[in-house]
Amino acid sequence: MILNKKMNKVQKIIKNVFALAIARILPKFVSIFLVVYTARVLGPSVYGKYATAVAFTGLFSIFYDFGFNSLIVREVTRNIKKIDIYFSNFIVLKFLLCFLGYGLIIFSAHLIRYPSKTIHILYFVALSMISVSTMVTIEAFFQGVEKMEYASYTSLFERCLTVVAGIVVLKLGYGLFGLVRVILFCSVLSLVFSVIVYVKKIALIHLIFDWTFSRKLLKMAIPFALVFVSYIILTKIDVVMLSTMQGEKAVGIYVVSQKIIQILQYIPGAILGALFPLMSRLFIDSRDSLILIYKKAIKYMFYFALPMASVISLFANKIILFLYGGDYLTSAIVLQILIWACVFIFINTVFVTMLNAINKTHIASYIGGITILLNIGLNTLLIPPWGFNLSYTGASIATLCCQVAGFILYFSYLNKHFFRIGFLSSFSRPLLAGVIMTIFLYFFKERNFFLIAGSSLFLYLVVLYGIKGFDKFDKELILKCIGR
Repeated sequence: MILNKKMNKVQKIIKNVFALAIARILPKFVSIFLVVYTARVLGPSVYGKYATAVAFTGLFSIFYDFGFNSLIVREVTRNIKKIDIYFSNFIVLKFLLCFLGYGLIIFSAHLIRYPSKTIHILYFVALSMISVSTMVTIEAFFQGVEKMEYASYTSLFERCLTVVAGIVVLKLGYGLFGLVRVILFCSVLSLVFSVIVYVKKIALIHLIFDWTFSRKLLKMAIPFALVFVSYIILTKIDVVMLSTMQGEKAVGIYVVSQKIIQILQYIPGAILGALFPLMSRLFIDSRDSLILIYKKAIKYMFYFALPMASVISLFANKIILFLYGGDYLTSAIVLQILIWACVFIFINTVFVTMLNAINKTHIASYIGGITILLNIGLNTLLIPPWGFNLSYTGASIATLCCQVAGFILYFSYLNKHFFRIGFLSSFSRPLLAGVIMTIFLYFFKERNFFLIAGSSLFLYLVVLYGIKGFDKFDKELILKCIGR
């Protein structure tokens, strides 16, 4: 009876968290409309110029974030009464670091002699990042007080405003320079909106800056910052290296598929982001409940990611043609490779969130450092003409290899030092169901995409159910989520 009550409590928490996570995912998927329209209007070469500017700016985003957001969630969740002093000190530190980062971006762009048009785009992209990253920091406070719906409102407002304004500007013929200007305007307006929501729904803003306390926060943020650096380098360095070794057209071909993956990454990011405050609290209050969430998160992430990867990899040509048109058709091979990297990203997100929750962020930073070195080495070997000359295909292979390496290292550490999860018991059933589903897809892939994708997903679930891939807890949770 006690166990059933405990399970019911955890199921209720998971149901509420997942509902909020879905609300956070929605704004990210809205942005695909602007990505697709921009790529079609600008073409691979010009779109590659924009993607290069975004990636180059992203390499310096450690100054825009510095691991503050994850630290805010963890600390505010545990010390909600100190939210005023946390807010004041984090915001002041953030602006100081942001303007330092902006200066370094412009200086570095001139130093490596980027074309003048690319540098002009960088001015606006870097300023937009200051506004957006500050808005995301405010959203971290919403998350820390477990008011994730407010983060959803501000994020959805920013995405919808940017998408509509961006499409209008491109439709009117203002091109890339008009686009980056309107994105900056929308980011500033969205920041103002998020501040208004914070003041009205959370707390009034009082400037209580304490340099001693701020130094303590900076020190605490360093492990989170190192994890963030590893993530940024892994997602941006390939684009920058590709632009210098193969040109901006190759970047355009690569990035359109990478954008699809980045949007899909928001699924585990939003779900685990919503779970993070709870996991941080359970590390102190209930280790058994934390282990249960950990096991179920890995299971559900893999159950979702595997069929998604199978469908997208087999229909990559049709997806690219439908979204971006014939100019980008060669990007299908990129999508076919990166979607399998996405499977490991889903699970690795669980591992990193767990390490953050149990105060082992430094381990995530060490593993991130290893994967960075591997990524740079593989890109240097695979991308350039003097190497294997695989261009964007080589960059995709490097990303996949790094995510696999990260999975092995995270899985091994957590199995040894936190809780042991059997590899075969966790992954064998969905793998078997996935193989059967993929065979079905292969033989019927020339049929209607939506019909075959839906049928294959139904087959996957039936096979999983038949081989006991769902236990009693899973079945009860599904019933509760659908209101029964």
